[in-house]
Parts: sequence; structure tokens; C-alpha cells
Amino acid sequence: MKKQEFPRKLGLIITNSITLVRFLGIIPIISAFAGGNVFLAGIITSIVGLTDKLDGICARKLNGYSKFGALFDATTDKIFALILNTLLTTINPLFWFNIVGELQIGSVNLYYLWGKNIKNNSTKLGKIKTVTLFSEYALSLLLINTPLNFLIPAMIIGNFALQQKVCNEYIKIGIKEKQKFEENKLNKNIENVEEVEKEFVLEKEQNEKLEYLKRLRNDIVEHKDNKEKLLTKQKKKI
Repeated sequence: MKKQEFPRKLGLIITNSITLVRFLGIIPIISAFAGGNVFLAGIITSIVGLTDKLDGICARKLNGYSKFGALFDATTDKIFALILNTLLTTINPLFWFNIVGELQIGSVNLYYLWGKNIKNNSTKLGKIKTVTLFSEYALSLLLINTPLNFLIPAMIIGNFALQQKVCNEYIKIGIKEKQKFEENKLNKNIENVEEVEKEFVLEKEQNEKLEYLKRLRNDIVEHKDNKEKLLTKQKKKI
């Protein structure tokens, strides 16, 4: 018996709603941070950060995947990361490293997507980076006013190193995808040339057949004329 799929429209609504919660979740985080309640901002960040995993699960399990949803999810992640990083730079300037790292990754993806029409799909390492980055934000907010705040610079540098690895991985994937794209384009051009050659050969063969039929017709006409002339001669002799 075929397994019944979850209603697609409902799956899309649930999945995109969860992403929307993350998108709007930045508002109470900014509010708590601006009000001086950094610990509360850290708790909200921890809760909101879970939605990044949850919307992916819903997209797979509830038949809620769509191109819009994927773009919305990726855009929300970048906005969420950049705003949180900007807030955290007021506490520790080292967070600028993570901003630079995210901008590098975003630039690589945009270069291949808009400049070369090639989409870099998220990799396992990229997903790990997103999880560790969100964890870094939440822990930094939670630990900033505790004796454990010395761990924050280590987390920042560690994530920046991970961002560089992800960026390099996306560059390599982009180069490979570009090569595939060019190869497919070349193969398509070759197929088009072969089709033109086939049409040319077919047209040539047809022309040769027409020429042959024309010559044959002329031969028949000539033979008929000769025959008539011969009969006319014979009649005259008689």
C-alpha cells in the first residue's frame, strides 16, 4: 500500500511559518539586548536558533520543501547572523571576524548564483557551521557577564576558521559545478552541430536523388525521342 503524503499546502505553511518565527525572533532579541538584559537575549536566541533545525525537519517530513522556502530559510539565517553579530560587536570587537566570514560565504554563493547561474547547495560542513555559529551567539550572550566569558574569543576564532573552510569548500563546489555547466553547454553545442550535419547530409542525399531522377527522366525522354525518330525513318523507307 502506497504511503500517504502529508498535505503539501499544510506542509509549506508549517515549514515557512517556523522560518518566519526565526525571522521575527530577532525583534525580542534586539529589545532585550537594548534593555540591558543580555542573559534574556541569550535565552531567546537559544530558543529561536532551534527553529533552524526544525524547519528543515518539517520540510523533509511534512512535504514542505519549496524553492521559496529554501531561499527564505537561507536569507533568514544570514540576516539573523549579521544582526546578532552586529549587536555582539558592541560587547567584543572580535565578532567582526564572524561578520567577515558570513559576508565571504554569502559573496561566493551570490557570485555563482547570479554571476554564473550556478546554485551552491548547502553542505554538511556548512550546516555544522550554522549550528556552531548560532550556539556561539547564544553562549556568548549567556556567558558575557560570568567568569566563563574568557571562552568567547576562542569560540569566535574557532568559528571564523570554520567559516573559512566552508567558504573554500563552496568555492571548490562552485568551480566543479561551473565546469559541469560548461561541459553540458559544450555537449549541447556538439549535439546541435551533429544535428545540422545530419540535416545537411540528408539534404545532400535528397538533392542527389533528385538529380538522379532528373537524369533518368531525361534519359527516358531521349530514348523515347530516339525511338520515335527511328520509327519515323522506317516508315519513310516503306
